[in-house]
Formats: sequence, structure tokens, C-alpha cells
Amino acid sequence: MKKGELSVFRTSKQQSITPQYCGRLYRRFARIPLYKIKLPQYGRKPTKLTEMDANAIRRVLYYYPGTGAVSIEKLLLSEGVHISHNKIHSFLIGNGLSRAESNKSKRRKWIRYERKHSNSLWHTDYHEMNNPELEGKQLISYEDDASRLITGYGLFDNATTRNAIDTFKKAVEQCGLPRQLISDHGTQFCEDEEDHNLFRETIQDMGTEHILARVKHPQTNGKMERFFYTVESLLPRFDNDLDKVIAYYNFMKQHMGLLHEGRLLRPYEAFVLKGSTIRAVYINERGEVRLS
Repeated sequence: MKKGELSVFRTSKQQSITPQYCGRLYRRFARIPLYKIKLPQYGRKPTKLTEMDANAIRRVLYYYPGTGAVSIEKLLLSEGVHISHNKIHSFLIGNGLSRAESNKSKRRKWIRYERKHSNSLWHTDYHEMNNPELEGKQLISYEDDASRLITGYGLFDNATTRNAIDTFKKAVEQCGLPRQLISDHGTQFCEDEEDHNLFRETIQDMGTEHILARVKHPQTNGKMERFFYTVESLLPRFDNDLDKVIAYYNFMKQHMGLLHEGRLLRPYEAFVLKGSTIRAVYINERGEVRLS
């Protein structure tokens, strides 16, 4: 305004304030050097987390290990306790239970997609385990898009087409046949040297359409990548027992992306709620929950 580059009206519009207030500010600070101007901090002063709130967060983490700040906030809200996820996140960082990730605070340019009904679309992929006790093993999983339920999984020495087919058939026996299945362009799911696609032919003969993800676009199958990350982080908490981790993920862990009437759902609840049924649930001789 001193240089005459902008009028009071244009300056006020740029700063989203009224022209009258803009003029008052200019007259108030016009003769004061900028380095001497100190504006006060506005907003409420931050309050410290009480010991009762800290214990509530610890309780949620005890029953639901690996849960993030936003999920903890929603779980506590279902109990009538309100603690903002920012406070929870600060508590987790302060106790070494989480870390600050600047990329997660950036606004996404893409919107998460999700099917409306279970068994409408499954995701699948192989993952080479990094866990010390399972290092080098190949984990294949099938995940329902609408409910995040792990409908089938298997741990093998090699990532082969036959292992993928056998695991898919077991998953179909447990949870029904999906209308579509999406995978990446891995050799287990695409043509071999003789241009023969055994995986696609097998699942299409069963009645499932095979979709290939776009090349160099990991977000298409991002739900699988996130699941593998969760498995790797949970394994040490369950004595590196993969079966227990999958059972916890399907039947105990409330998923942040599954919100229904203000309550977070577990994958198996969402699977049933969104239109499909699990024929039976039982506990085997090792005390592990199983689909049947």
C-alpha cells in the first residue's frame, strides 16, 4: 500500500478482511518498521493430556495394537470419550509409538475408490516377507475391496501361478466367488513364455473377471500394499505367527476406512453388512479363529 501497488479495496480482498479493517491496520503500523512488529498468537492455548486420557489411549492400544491416532479417536468416541487425534498423535510420537510423516499431512490429489458390495471385487498380490523368522517367504493374499476382509492367504517358498490358483480356490470355498479380481502384471498373473495365461483362464472358468492394474500405478492395488505393511508391523506383537495376525486383522481390528453409523467396523462385520455371508466361523485346536 505504501508503494501504491494495490488499493485498500484490493488489499482487503486479497487478505479476506474488510476495507475498513485494512485501513485501520495500515494506519496503525505504517510508521513502525516491520522487524519491530510482533503479532500475538491467536486461538486457544493447547491443553495438556491428562493422565486419565493417556490411560484411555494406552487401553485402546493394548486391545488394538498398531492402531493409528484417527482410529483411536473414533474408538474412544464410541465409548463417549473425546480426545482429538492431534493430541493422540502427539502422545504416540512422545512415547515412540508413532513417527511424524510430512507426506501424510499433504492433501491427496486422488480420491479413494471403494466398491459398494462385498465380493464385487477382490485384490491380490504377492509380498516377500521381511520378518526375520519368515524372511524370503512369499505371502499371497486376497482382499475384498468393499470390506477389507482377507478372504484367503498362503505362505510359500516360491511365488508361483499354481500357489496363487490354489489359494484363490480355497478363498472361494470360504467366502464365495468374487465378480472381479484385480492384480498387477506379475508373471504369476500374466502370460508365460508360451503366451499361456493359466491364472486368468482358471478364474474366468470359475466365473470371475480378471482385471490388470495400470502399469506403474501402485495406487490401483494400494489396499494390498497397505495390508502387507500392517502384517509386517503386527507380526512381532503376535510372536511372528501369521495365522494369528490374519485372525486379528479380520475379526478384531477395527478398520479406519470402515465407518458405519458413527462406529468403526471390523472387516468381517463389513463383509456381512455389505451383502455377503460367511458360512461359518470356528476356532481350531490352536485357538485361532477360522473362516469355513
